[in-house]
Amino acid sequence: MGKIEEFEKMKLGMFVHFGLYSIVGKGEWYMHNEKVSNIEYEKLVKKFKVKRNWAKEIVKVAKNFGAKYIVLTTRHHDGFSLYDTKGLTKYDVMNSPTKRDLVKEFVSECNKNKIKPFFYHTIIDWHDERFNHNPEAYFDFLRKSIELLCNNYGEVGGFWFDGTWSDDNFDWHLDEIFKLVKELQPQAIISNNGGWEHPGQIIHPDIDCIIYERASSEKTTQKLDRKHRAKEVCQTLNNHWGFTKSDNNYKTAEQLKRFFDECQENGTNFLLNVGPMRNGKIRGFDKKLLKHFGKFIKSNL
Repeated sequence: MGKIEEFEKMKLGMFVHFGLYSIVGKGEWYMHNEKVSNIEYEKLVKKFKVKRNWAKEIVKVAKNFGAKYIVLTTRHHDGFSLYDTKGLTKYDVMNSPTKRDLVKEFVSECNKNKIKPFFYHTIIDWHDERFNHNPEAYFDFLRKSIELLCNNYGEVGGFWFDGTWSDDNFDWHLDEIFKLVKELQPQAIISNNGGWEHPGQIIHPDIDCIIYERASSEKTTQKLDRKHRAKEVCQTLNNHWGFTKSDNNYKTAEQLKRFFDECQENGTNFLLNVGPMRNGKIRGFDKKLLKHFGKFIKSNL
């Protein structure tokens, strides 16, 4: 059985959106939406204090509702890394009060519990000025960042890339990025999010999994070649991916079950998101909702 078929057998995963934006509690697009300057946003680094048992709780919550893999935002569009960048940038968790490699803790806890760790990584960067003014230098930095993730954490279940939806005509260096992953982590699933406006977009022949962001996988998929690819629907518990204090517009467990059932009918994995609070803990209501959802679908896993 190949890696794509193995991935399809997992059926259910948990998405974790966690970063500096979790401190503010206004969603993962806070920096962009409120036009926060780098100088102001960087002040959040000094407030980033994550509890030592955060990863243990994340994995426990995932197991409780039946998830077989977890996708963690190792770096989101705000450019802050949850891993030790080994001097590539000072804008990482090692230069925060936490001073611990959170990706290392995440992978360790996943491995202990036989959950597959997957890495989300942004392609775009709102913080790094090289992205707009010196793209070649930026993509060298990005390549080295992904190389670190490939080399320093053992076997990774997959890489979930995001951001290419922002410009269809830009050179995203996907040949180089995907080749790097294939060489260093050959068993890893490569996914690329086309965004909510382009569900089912493949973009590149190396893509192993087609993403449907908050959309039905019944939608027409872009035709690129005859390669067999997995499909994955990613969905939020409320309206946001990152922790948002004011967002109480939650879906019900019954609604989540209907999403999951539709995915099963379409042979699609279901990736359900949580947005931990500033200290890495998951809100009590989120945990209860996921547990209730898990009871509904137990017979399908």
